[in-house]
Order: sequence, then structure tokens, then C-alpha cells
Amino acid sequence: MRKTFLALAVLPFMVLPAYPDPVEDSNFIASRTVTPEILGATMDLLGPVLAQAIEFQLSQNQIVLTNSEGFVRLIGEEFQGVYLQELRAQTAALQQEIFTDTELAGIAAFYATPAGEALIEKAPALMQRSQQIGEQLGAAALQEAGFRLVKRMEEEGITFTEDPTMMDRLRTLLGR
Repeated sequence: MRKTFLALAVLPFMVLPAYPDPVEDSNFIASRTVTPEILGATMDLLGPVLAQAIEFQLSQNQIVLTNSEGFVRLIGEEFQGVYLQELRAQTAALQQEIFTDTELAGIAAFYATPAGEALIEKAPALMQRSQQIGEQLGAAALQEAGFRLVKRMEEEGITFTEDPTMMDRLRTLLGR
């Protein structure tokens, strides 16, 4: 009888939902979403711009390297090592500001599922392909915008300079 009573007394505490721990959940989410692979994909996209900035800084200081690609690669590796941990911490803190405790618990639960794992695993490839799509669409949209702007300039009499020759050159450039 005592065992039955004890089991009945403990049962309500066993079925109570666990309270979400927003710090633990946000740290878990950040650890799953801010990964070396995702950071690497980001660095691949930004690499050329960062390499130019580094090479410009070196040239400003009159430093000429015979292996600038190797230098940029190694500085990138060191950057990622320092950056990853701080980025995770800042991401977790930001998530705690933006999401409710319940939302964080749900997001963390999702990332613990096979679908969440698949999203995390495939995110770098998704980022790279999205970048490629964005570049292609952006170039086409910019060209179309130029055509439309030329037409609008002509229809509405819009000018951007007082010099007619300069306006003709602008129209020609935009109309290509």
C-alpha cells in the first residue's frame, strides 16, 4: 500500500512538462547553427572581398608577399578559430532577446530532430547555391532596371546632370 501511495504522490511531478531553459536552448541552437561548416561557407562567399582588403592593407604598409594566397588562407583559419566561439555566444544572447522561452524550446527541439539535423548539414550548400542564384538574378534585374530607367528618363524628362553629352553617355550605359 505504501508503494502505491508513494507512486501516486510522485506521479504528478513526473508528468509535469519540463520548464524551458532559455540559456541552455539558445546555446544549443547556436552550437548547431553557428558551425565551422557554415562559417566556412560564409568565408568562401566573402573570401575574395576579405582577400582584397587584406592585400590592400598589406600594400598600404609596403608589405609584399610572395605567397599572398597562403597568407590569406592561414589568416582566415585563425580568424575562424577566434570568431566562431564569440559568434556563438553573441548569437545565443541575441536569440534570448528575440525569442520567448517557449519558442527557444521549440526551435531547439526542431534542431534535435532528423529534419533539423538535415537542415543544419545542408545549410552550407544551400547558402552557396542561394548566393549563386542571387548573383545571377541580381545581374539580370540590374540590367532590366537600367532599361526601365532609360525609358522612364525619356518619358518623364528626368535628368541627372546638366551636361547633355553626359546624359547621352548615361542612357547608353544603362541601355546596354
